[in-house]
Amino acid sequence: RDTTGRRIVDAIQHASTLTSLSCSEPILGDAVVLFSEAMKNAEALQDIRLSLGGLSDDRAKILLEAIREVQSLRGISISGGLSDSSFHLLSNAIQFAPVLQSISLDCGYLSDCSMKFLNVAIRHAPSLQSVTFAGGFSQSSLSDFSSALSRGPALKSISLDCTGVRKDGLQPLAHAVIIAPSLQSISLSLKDFNDRDLKSLAEAIRLAPALQSIALSFRVLSESSMEILSEAIRHAPALQNMNLDCEYGTAFGTRSCSDYTMKLLSEAIRHAPGL
Repeated sequence: RDTTGRRIVDAIQHASTLTSLSCSEPILGDAVVLFSEAMKNAEALQDIRLSLGGLSDDRAKILLEAIREVQSLRGISISGGLSDSSFHLLSNAIQFAPVLQSISLDCGYLSDCSMKFLNVAIRHAPSLQSVTFAGGFSQSSLSDFSSALSRGPALKSISLDCTGVRKDGLQPLAHAVIIAPSLQSISLSLKDFNDRDLKSLAEAIRLAPALQSIALSFRVLSESSMEILSEAIRHAPALQNMNLDCEYGTAFGTRSCSDYTMKLLSEAIRHAPGL
């Protein structure tokens, strides 16, 4: 309610040491303007988590313009669908935030236009170290998105629910992992792999010079796919931490990984230099 929103906003404005602000529900009515002013005046604010679902475009823009003015921000987490124009404002906030280190976006399906705005922000954000993305995008946006990830000047961690990656579409992302200069951690949630996808990902794991941690959630289609992945893990130069959540898929459904597959992974872990 508006009255509750005003009380919260008043508390924010008078909390001189407030560093983190989280609202799981959209801010309603006149409280949007008050809340935006409170964010701009919170001098110590470092982390913002907001749900913009259900807000009109005009209301979302008020909040996003306020976020851009918070120069102390180190983390931004946004959920809820956004129009292209609102996403442009969010991307500007990311790109020009001088000390922003982390972004987490769960904004549903993004248009090609919104993806272009996001790519520019990732590519130019000076201090951005971590990108978490859950949502959809077209296959045509994947190449530019992967390029942006590979060129983030300070990017160390990528976590993706890759609903925009279809079979045979993982190669651009895998190439980004290889050439990203400072990437240390990658987390991928995918549905199905085929051998071509696994070869691309395996090459990335084996060749990425600074990659220390991988977390993969997927369904493999053959034991030969796991052979490819295990061989990459065995030779990964900097890998120190690994988390695999996988099922073995067949024409008759899914089942747990076979004894042979587990043996492959065990041998790979035992021989990996840093594990």
